[in-house]
Amino acid sequence: MTGITAPLPEPPRRPLTAGKGVGRYHTTEAVAAILGVSAGAVRVMAHRRTGPPSVKRGRRRLYPTDEFDKWKAREKR
Repeated sequence: MTGITAPLPEPPRRPLTAGKGVGRYHTTEAVAAILGVSAGAVRVMAHRRTGPPSVKRGRRRLYPTDEFDKWKAREKR
């Protein structure tokens, strides 16, 4: 043995969202892209409780896809 080791590859990560109707949750960035606003604006809406329903998973705020779709439909009226 030479004592030289190769770096370990990054572990695979499961996407939290892949688009509308795929997956169970949207990320803050995905919600921002769908609504056409910045991620910061979505965070402010979550803080003020004026945005779509969300849940905390660890440090992440996630938006359940089905509840987000219902909220979006109500907001369009």
